[in-house]
Amino acid sequence: MIKQTITAAMGAAALTTGMFLAMDYAFSIPEVHKSYSTNQCLRVETFPGMFFGHEHASCERLPSKYELVWHR
Repeated sequence: MIKQTITAAMGAAALTTGMFLAMDYAFSIPEVHKSYSTNQCLRVETFPGMFFGHEHASCERLPSKYELVWHR
C-alpha cells in the first residue's frame, strides 16, 4: 500500500514537472515582427521564462525558433 502511494506520488510529481517545463518552453518562444511590403524585420519581442527564453535576440540576430507576426 505504501509502495503504491509513493509510486503514484512520484509519477504525479514527474508529470507536473514535465507539464511545467513544456508550458515554460511554449510561452518563452519569441515573436519576430515583419513587414508585408518590405519583408524586413521590424522588431523582436522576447518572453523570458523560468528556464527557457533567456537568449538575446534582435533583427540582426534572429533566434533559431520563433513565431512570425506580419504587419502592413
